[in-house]
Amino acid sequence: MYRYSDKIGNVFELLDEGPRLLFSNNGKSSLGATATAPQQLEKALSDQEYMHLVSAFNAAIDNKVFHRELCNNCSGTILTEENGQQKRYILSASSPDMPALEAALLACIR
Repeated sequence: MYRYSDKIGNVFELLDEGPRLLFSNNGKSSLGATATAPQQLEKALSDQEYMHLVSAFNAAIDNKVFHRELCNNCSGTILTEENGQQKRYILSASSPDMPALEAALLACIR
């Protein structure tokens, strides 16, 4: 399982057990009289889409130079579950892998 949340409130969750699904929750909602609920999307992924996303997540996680345990200028967070334990990776704003990960996630949702 991989979960990514960006700095504007979008959350993406990639499941790796059972059917390979990508969930997206747009965390932004309008304020005022015409308030809207956050949009939630679910998409079944092809093997190619799934492997592309896993590669993008792993590239962002493996780039030790750009993720930090504590980062003042963070732009995204990856949460993974490995062997029953959750791990959190915080991507800095200068991470070159973050735009690639976000582009891969958005391409699969569209």
